[in-house]
Formats: sequence, C-alpha cells, structure tokens
Amino acid sequence: MAGQCGCLSIICRQFHANFERLQVALNTVRTPLAAVIGAGGKTTVMSHWYRYLQRHGHPVVYTTTTQMWNEPDFVCCRDVRDFLSVCRRAAVNGSSAKIALASRGGKVIGIPPHWLNWLKRHNPGCTCIYEADGAKGRPIKGHADHEPVVAATTDILLIVVGGDGLGRRIADDSCHRPEQVARYTGLPNWARLGNQDLLTLLINDPGYLLRSEIGYKFFWLNKHRCTEENDGRSRTEREMAKRLDKYGVVVLRTTHRIGEGEAEVQDIND
Repeated sequence: MAGQCGCLSIICRQFHANFERLQVALNTVRTPLAAVIGAGGKTTVMSHWYRYLQRHGHPVVYTTTTQMWNEPDFVCCRDVRDFLSVCRRAAVNGSSAKIALASRGGKVIGIPPHWLNWLKRHNPGCTCIYEADGAKGRPIKGHADHEPVVAATTDILLIVVGGDGLGRRIADDSCHRPEQVARYTGLPNWARLGNQDLLTLLINDPGYLLRSEIGYKFFWLNKHRCTEENDGRSRTEREMAKRLDKYGVVVLRTTHRIGEGEAEVQDIND
C-alpha cells in the first residue's frame, strides 16, 4: 500500500508538470485550440487536463471531432451557432462546457472540424481542447489516410501514446490498425514494438506530426509501469526527446501506471 501511495504521488506530480508545460503554450494564444491525438489514454489525459484548467480559472470547452464515450454533462449543439453560443457563455462567465454534435448508442458524435475554425474566427477567449483520434482503447495506433480529424486552425497538437504497448506484438491487440503500424515501422505483425520502433512510427506515420504550421507539438508517453525511482526523466523519455526535437516536438514527462488491476489516479493535486 505504501508503494502504491508513492506511485500515485509520482503520477500526480508528472501530470501536473505536464499541464504546467502545456499552459505556457496556451498562454501565448487567444482562444487556443488544442488537439489530442494518438492512443493509450487520450481521454483520461483530456479529462484531467479539463479539470486542471477548471481549477485554475480558465474558461474551457471540451469536445471531439470523432466519437467518444458519452458522459452525463455533454451538451449537444445542433449547428455552429449553438456551438459558438455555448463557447461564448463559457468565455464570458469563466466557466466550462463539454460539447458534441449528437449522442448515439452510448457515444457522442463529434462536431465538424470547421466549427473549430469558426471558433477561432469569432475569438471569444476560451480554451478549446478536443479529441481528434480514436484508438478503441489500444495503447498504440497507426493512422488511416483520413485520420486524425484536426481543424486547420489548431494551435497545439498533443500526441499521446501508451507505454504499455511497448514490448508487445503488433498483432496482439496492442495496436489499433495494426496493418498501418506494420506498414510505417517496416515490421511484420508478429514483431514486438521497441522504443526505436515507436519513434519510427511517429516519424513515418503522417498522422502524427501532421502539418508544420501547427505552432506547438507535444509528445506524452503515458501508462509506463510505475516504480518509485521513476520520478526522474527515464531513458525512453530522453531517447524520444533527442530524436523528436528536430521535428519541433517537445517531449513531456513520462507518466506511469501503477500495475495490472490496480486503480488509476483519479485526480491531480494542485
């Protein structure tokens, strides 16, 4: 139990450090749009980021351009006017909102990405974070040609990948679209993914680094196994930072999972 508490404390600090780093980028833009793509805990990262922004008094809108599991507090907007109206209220009142186009079969349907371009144009002054990718709960994914669904006016790109997919075979339910992962890494689908293979995927899969005009790009390796020594920068993290720096990608702190079957961190202490 003491070891688990120590791991939770480390995870809280890691999440908080990453959100502070992201906030520096958000502070440089009015009505910043931040897209979260990849796999391995995107929705969890987004939910914690949303609560971090709420607690620090930032008006924030949380949405998606794909599909995600429904939650009771999602508001469905019929058209772009409704969407902009909800965003404007959040900005004026210093509040927050979760927005979708519709709800169907336990999931919310994402808004069209051009609505986000309208949001930038009308500039109400709220932060918008949105999920732009789907991975069916897998830790790693390869992108199809139509993915991710990122608005043209996006300011910040956050790439999330699950470290629990490393060391596992591509075809063993560790990857969403395993044929694309094999294609971009040059590996057979029975091969196990290592750190260098993940870097190869990030660099070769055009869905990850996307357009060069996005001002800020961040990489977040999530769900590594936690030990109490992991509070410093891991070797994996240093390798990623060295290779991705030339592509203008900032590598955030690696965040860790506690272990199989154990509870994930539920909140982040200020």
